[in-house]
Amino acid sequence: MPKFSHIFNDCTKLGKKIPKLEYLDYGKTAIIDQSKKYISGYSNLQDGIFKDVPAIIFGDHTRIFKYVDQPFFLGADGVKLLKAKDNTANYKYLFYALQGVNLPNLGYSRHFSVLKKSDVVIHDRIKQDHIVKVLDLITSIISKRKEQLQNLNDLIRSQFIEMFGREGKYPLRELSEITEIIAGGDKPRDHSDVKTDEYCFPVYANGVENEGLQCYVKNYRVNKEAVTISARGTIGATFLRQPFFTPVVRLITLIPNEQIDATYLKYAIDFIGVSGNGTSQQQLTVPNVSKVKIPIPKMEQQKKYATFVNQIDKSKVAIQKSIDESQLLFNSLMHRYFGKNDNLIDF
Repeated sequence: MPKFSHIFNDCTKLGKKIPKLEYLDYGKTAIIDQSKKYISGYSNLQDGIFKDVPAIIFGDHTRIFKYVDQPFFLGADGVKLLKAKDNTANYKYLFYALQGVNLPNLGYSRHFSVLKKSDVVIHDRIKQDHIVKVLDLITSIISKRKEQLQNLNDLIRSQFIEMFGREGKYPLRELSEITEIIAGGDKPRDHSDVKTDEYCFPVYANGVENEGLQCYVKNYRVNKEAVTISARGTIGATFLRQPFFTPVVRLITLIPNEQIDATYLKYAIDFIGVSGNGTSQQQLTVPNVSKVKIPIPKMEQQKKYATFVNQIDKSKVAIQKSIDESQLLFNSLMHRYFGKNDNLIDF
């Protein structure tokens, strides 16, 4: 099995790096960096565009690989530009093969030194073409489903604007007037990482991955439908929470009173937006959340909007299930193609 260094050249010096402060929202040429977002920004500069595509980008800190088939600039930090030594190489196959390399998570340390010493699974050209065809198909399905989810989220937002967005249409109230606001405490020592009959109540913290779910406990702190807001990390991320849960690690919880519907509250906060305090690390606090004002229409209108959102959510659940199933299949095939098991699955 060939080593990474036998297959690739590090061509990072051939690409022009653009500082993050110079990223544009729109422009002529894409900027590819090590973040999860495929295109992180744009530039209108003329000199230094890397045109020898396709190429592969590796995030030295994030371990993220990107297949790039259009001229681009590099992001300024932690990016490696990889080109194959074989001019006839199937770059899309190499992109998938690199994702199959087992790279340990070293935190924010650099990972390229580990990648350079790694083995890369190289099948014959016929198998490479087959693998790319299958994985591209699944990737396309996942991408389309995610686009459908985004369209439904946009529909929810546009409906909010249609019903409630006109400034001055409804009276404004501070969140402290229409909700009980509590901050999350320490994570309970007595907990279970999995749900059981005894440990059945969820514990949520800041974060968007898995909706911030941390563990399960025997008791709960909040016994009503509520909205949580991430006070750190992804600041301002909101989730509608069902009764009987515990917020921890400074997760801010809003428990609606009789003036406000929980579903309406969540999307009103999303529409208005909240911002944090602090210099070195941005964060939200209960005092600044308390002062956020949102429009308060009649409860009948709030409920009407909540019904609309609930119908959309049913479609979102079905689409998310399709994404999860497709991702599971993709992961299984990646293991078969690039793991220790060399027996390829035939479709």
